[in-house]
Amino acid sequence: MGLIKRSNLYQKHRYSLIAFFAILIFLFYPNIGIYDWVKEILYCDFIKLSILDTKVFPMFMWNSGLLAGYPAADQSALFVSNPETLLFSPFIPLLLILPSAVFLKLLVLIHFLIGWAGIQALSKTCGWQARQARIFSALFLFSPIIIQHIAIGYLPWINLYFFPWLLYFLLQDNFYKNWLGSGMMLAVMLLQGGLHVFVWSVFFIAFFCFFQAIFRKNTKSLLSFLLSVLSACLLALPRVLTSFQSFSTFGQKFFSGYSSRAFIKWALIPPFFTPPTMDDIEFFIEEYIDGVPYWDGNLFWGFLLICVIVLPFVIRLSIKNNDRSETSGKALDILSLAASSTLILLLSFDGLYQKGISFISDMIHLPALKGMEKYPYRYAIPAYFGFSFVVAWYWEIYLDFFTRVLNHTRKLALDFWGSFLRFAAALRQHKKIFAWIGGIMVFLCLVFLAFKSSIMGWVNFQIDLAYVGQGAKFLTDMMEHAGTIPTVYYFNKAETLLSILNRILVFLTVISISLWLIGVTNKPGKQRSEKPILRELSVPHWLPEALVVFPLLIAFGMWWRVSLATPQGLFPEFIMQAPIVSWEGETGSLEIPDIKYSPLSLELEISEEMIGKTLVFSQIPIQDTRYLELEAESTVFTEKEGKVALKIKQAGTVSIQVKILSVINSAAIAATGWAVSGWIMLRLMNKKNL
Repeated sequence: MGLIKRSNLYQKHRYSLIAFFAILIFLFYPNIGIYDWVKEILYCDFIKLSILDTKVFPMFMWNSGLLAGYPAADQSALFVSNPETLLFSPFIPLLLILPSAVFLKLLVLIHFLIGWAGIQALSKTCGWQARQARIFSALFLFSPIIIQHIAIGYLPWINLYFFPWLLYFLLQDNFYKNWLGSGMMLAVMLLQGGLHVFVWSVFFIAFFCFFQAIFRKNTKSLLSFLLSVLSACLLALPRVLTSFQSFSTFGQKFFSGYSSRAFIKWALIPPFFTPPTMDDIEFFIEEYIDGVPYWDGNLFWGFLLICVIVLPFVIRLSIKNNDRSETSGKALDILSLAASSTLILLLSFDGLYQKGISFISDMIHLPALKGMEKYPYRYAIPAYFGFSFVVAWYWEIYLDFFTRVLNHTRKLALDFWGSFLRFAAALRQHKKIFAWIGGIMVFLCLVFLAFKSSIMGWVNFQIDLAYVGQGAKFLTDMMEHAGTIPTVYYFNKAETLLSILNRILVFLTVISISLWLIGVTNKPGKQRSEKPILRELSVPHWLPEALVVFPLLIAFGMWWRVSLATPQGLFPEFIMQAPIVSWEGETGSLEIPDIKYSPLSLELEISEEMIGKTLVFSQIPIQDTRYLELEAESTVFTEKEGKVALKIKQAGTVSIQVKILSVINSAAIAATGWAVSGWIMLRLMNKKNL
C-alpha cells in the first residue's frame, strides 16, 4: 500500500521534485547570479542596517552613491517609496537574522513552495487528473522565466510564483472570495516590490473579467475587477501612497516590443550556452533582436506554442465531443482565460502597448503610467502562464486531437500514395514519350551550357547596336532613356534574364527525367484492387508530455547555471554614509564635521563662515523636500539644478526630519485591512457560501 502511494506521489509530483531540488541546490550553493544582484543586496543591507544599527525605520537614504544609475534610486532618496524593494514583505523579519544574500536565496525557495502549493490548490479546485497537474507543474516550474530573472538579479519577479493562486481565486464561483483573494495576491506583489508583476497581473485580470462578462453575460465580473484593484491598493496602501507621491511624474522611454522574428525564434529555440567559465556568460546573453534584449526578452515557449496555435481546434473538438465534465460556467471561464491570454500576448508586440498607454497617460496627465512598464515584450509572460493553464485544462482533449491528426495524416498519406501509384501506372503507358522529352531537354541544357558565352556575347552586341539606335527596333524602343542609363545596366539585365531561362530549362529537365523514371520503375504488381483494413493508431501519452518537458528542462538548466555564477564575496557591502554636499558654484564634495544622520533625520552644525552660502545635496532630488521638515528658521530649502539645497541664514544647529506620519497612518490602515480580509477569507474558506 505504501509503495502504491509513493508511486502515485511520484507520478503526480516528479517534475515538482526536480525543480525543488534545483532550487534547494541554489539555496545552499555559495554563489549567486549576475547583474542586479548587487542592487538587491544593497537594498537589503540598507533595511537591515537601519533597523538593527540605527534602530529606526528605513525611510530615507541620504547617500545612494552605491545605487547610482538605477532609475528608481535616482528618482527619489525616499527609500520607503521605492516600488522595487522588499521593505514591506511579510518575510522581512528573516532578513534581520540572515545575511542579505542568504535571505534573498531563501526567499526564492519560500516563494517556490508558495507557487507549488498554488498549483496543488488549483489542481484540486479544477478536479484535474495526475497527468494534467503534472503538465501544468512542468510548464510553470520549468519555464525559464522566473529562474532567468533570478539569475540576472530581478528578484521582485519571484512574485510570479503567486500566479497559480491568482488563477485559483479568479476561477472561484464565490463572488467575495473571487475579488478579495485576487486583491490580496495583487497587494502582496506590490508590498514585495513586484510593481511590474502587479501591472501585468492587473492587465491580465482586466482582460479576463472583460471576456468573462461577455461570455457569461454578467457585468458582475467587471465589478469584481474593480473591487480587486481597490482592495489591493488598500492592503498595500503604504507602498501605493509613497510610490505615487514620488513617481507620479516619473516617465521612461519605451523599449521595443517583440517583432515576429524575435518572438518566434526565442519561443521555439531553447537557450543553450556553454561558456568555459561564467565570466564569459555575457557574450552569450547580450544579443538584441529588433531592439529586444536576450537576457530579458528571451521567453522560451517550446511545444506550448504549438499547443497554443492548435488551441481553437482543440476547443472545437471539446465542444464536438460534448465534454461537459466541468460546469458550463467553468468552461466559459477557461475560454475567458484563453481570450485574455491572447489579447495580452498581442500587447507584447511592438507598437501596440506603447501607443495605447501613452494615449491614456497623456489624456489624464499622469506620466507614471508610462513609467510603470517600459518593456512591452514582458506582457508575453502572463500570456505564457495563462496559456499554460488552458493547455493543462484541455490536455486530455489535446491527446485525442493529436491522435486524430496522426490518423488523418496517415489516411492522407495513403490516399496520396494510391494516387501516386495510379499516376505512375499512367506514366508507364507513355514512358517512351517522356524518354524523348527528357532526352531533348538534356540536349538543350548541354547546348545552352556549351554556347552560353557565345549567346551572351551576341546578346551584348545587339544591346550595343540598339543603344546607339542601329539595332532591332523592339530593343531600340526599350532603350528610350539610353542617354541617362549606362550600357552595363542593360548587360546586367540580360545576364539575369539568361540565368533565369537556364534555371527554368534545368527545372523542366529534372521534371521530365523524374516522370520518365517513375514510369520505368513502376511495376503493375504494386497496384492493389482493395484498400487494406487499417487499425486506428494512437499517440503515446508520454510523447507530447516529453515534447513539453525536455526542452523546458534544458532552458531551465541553462539559466539555473547562470544563477550560480558569482561568488557572494565579490559584491559590495552597503555602508551608511553621510550625504554628498557641496557649496553652490564650487566643484568637489564638501566634508562637514559633526554631521549626524539616520534614515529618519539629519543634523549638522552651521558655523559663522557658512552664513550666506548655499549648501547643495547632489543626490537628493528637489521633489523630496515634500517629505523633509526643517526644524530651524536659520535655513530654508531651495532648488539648484533639480537638487535640494539649503540657504544658510545664520549659525547654529540645523535639523532635518523625515516625515513619517503618513507612512504610519497608511500602514495602520493596511494592517487593519489585512486583519479584516484575513478573517473574511478564513470564513469563506470554511464555508461554501458567505
